[in-house]
Amino acid sequence: MIAHNENARGGAVRGSVKHGEALLAGLLRCGHCGAKLLAQYPRPRVIRYQCSGTSSIAIQACCVMFGGLRADRLVSEQMLQC
Repeated sequence: MIAHNENARGGAVRGSVKHGEALLAGLLRCGHCGAKLLAQYPRPRVIRYQCSGTSSIAIQACCVMFGGLRADRLVSEQMLQC
């Protein structure tokens, strides 16, 4: 269990949750390539999740990227209902 908190091994382990406001930071994986989704903070009070892998299409930098505020809100609502 503790070994999964080590971030130095990259995609081989889950990694620990990092700093920041994102609820799902360090917990999500890309549905296309399986790489970790990175939590980014482009502006104050803005969260974006982005695939850390490379896309199969050369002109795209990543497989998927989406706003995190709504995703975090929906997941937290589901958790509270359970």
